[in-house]
Parts: sequence; C-alpha cells; structure tokens
Amino acid sequence: MVELNARDIAVLALRDRSGNVSARLARLLDEKPLSKQDRSLARELALGTVRHKATLDAVLRAFLKDPGRGLPSPLTEIFHVALLQILFLDRVPDFAAVNAAVEQARSFHHKRQSAFVKGVLRSISRAICEPQQGPPPRQADVLPISPLTYRKEDRALFASPSAKPAKYLAMAYSMPVELAQRWLEQFGSLEKVAELAAHANTRAPLIVRVNSLKGDLSAAIESLRADGVKATAHTNGLSLVLGPGASVAEMEALKSGLIQPQDSTATGVAVAAKPKPGMRVLDFCAAPGTKTTHLAELMNNTGSITAVD
Repeated sequence: MVELNARDIAVLALRDRSGNVSARLARLLDEKPLSKQDRSLARELALGTVRHKATLDAVLRAFLKDPGRGLPSPLTEIFHVALLQILFLDRVPDFAAVNAAVEQARSFHHKRQSAFVKGVLRSISRAICEPQQGPPPRQADVLPISPLTYRKEDRALFASPSAKPAKYLAMAYSMPVELAQRWLEQFGSLEKVAELAAHANTRAPLIVRVNSLKGDLSAAIESLRADGVKATAHTNGLSLVLGPGASVAEMEALKSGLIQPQDSTATGVAVAAKPKPGMRVLDFCAAPGTKTTHLAELMNNTGSITAVD
C-alpha cells in the first residue's frame, strides 16, 4: 500500500495490538500528509467505530451466512468502518462507502474477499430504511442512531429486548453487558436504561475555554475561523462550542494560549471558587491542570497555587 487515505488510516488505527486506538491514530496522522478534511474523516471513522463497535458487529453478523465464523484481519475492521458510514454518517453516500471497502479489501491483501465484502455491504444498504425521526422503538430489528433517530432493518439485528434485555442493550447501544444488567437492576426499566445508554454513547461537543488574559470570545472565534473551525459562544460566556471535526492540537489559538480545551462544568468549578488576585490556593486532584490554569487566569497570574494530584 503506497498511499494511505483517511479510511485506511482508520482501519490501521483500529488494528492496534494494544487496543489504544487514539494513540495509534495520532501517530498515523503525524506520519501521513492528509488534508484537514481527511484528517477529520479519519478521526470520525476510527473513534466512531470504537463507540459503536458492538452494534456494528451485531449488524454485520446478522447478514453473514456463518456469523460464528471469524473473519481474517483486517476484514472485520474494513466492514466496521464501512458500516459506520452506511448506518451512522449521513455525509457519505452508501455506494462510496461500499466501493472504498472493496478497494481496501484488495489493497490489504484480501483481493479474493473483495466480492464478499461488496455483497455483504450492498445487502445491508438495501435492507435498511432511511433514518426515521422520533425515539427509537425498543425492537430487535430497529437500529438506534441517536436519542431521536433510528433506522429499521428487514431482520432482527439484536437479541430480543423482552427475553434478553441486557444483551439487547449491549448490542443495540454498544455498552458492556455487565453495565446494562446493573442499570436494569438499578433503574428497573428497559426504556429508562435505553435512554441513558443512547445519551452515554453520543459524542459530546468539543468545548474550549477562552483565556481572558490573552483575548476575548470574538478574538478566539476569529482565530478559529482562520483555521477553518466553526465556533459558537457557550451560554456561560467563557467558553466556545466547536463544530464537528475540529482538532484542537492543530489550532493556532491553542498554540498561542488563547483557548484551552475544558468542559463547561469544569470551567464552572473555578468560577464557583471565586479566587482573587494574590490569594494562596490549594488545588486537589489537579490533573491534567485545566482548572489550575483557569484559577491562575482568574487570579490575574498573581498569588500562588499548589496543584496536587
């Protein structure tokens, strides 16, 4: 394989022997010259597959003639990346995902399996309906896409929600079956647990805090826009919510200290502490240090902070 594209990098990251997909993905992206758009796609495919892995595997097995038979590596990862695009991403046409997977099968030394890959993926794309709006029905043939979106297949994909609720939740929402069982015992309702599971597996928006010692929200928005990143002001007046596909490490605003990745709830902690310039502050459980730097900002870089973790 001479040149790797975004889908290839996603597949290679998913094959990391230690299971550290994020670290392998970062290394691959550092080694390969890709456009910002392709780098964003590679991250979306690799990390999205991790979030939905059990669900993608359940869908795949429902369309295999011998679902118990293992697939040679990296066919499983190729299938998963393609299915993520077909089932969960609305920006990629089905035919493009199928064609890319077929080419990957050939380039990853599985040329004989390319027809098999094409046949299975085309069967899945034909069998599934367009996304429907509304809370997903808790049925074995319904694929939850989001808390308010679902797709229906022409066959059962998951275990029966009435007969095996924990296994159904593990397959439909890619959650550990042990956690599903614990939540069922704790909350006593499949519907309640399914709602929690759907939100738990939804990608949270990327939020950054603007360093007021370096600039304001407007300056940060302009800097991010120059890097091709859309940002909107958070309701707390201190943070920005970044658009999808943003990679903070590559932003000039981060390099200059204008922004700091930090969830709005963490930002609220430092504000609630009401630190004043010149104070002596003790910060317990300080790692990785974002609240510590926020405290310093609110103290106008005067006084002292002892950060402990």
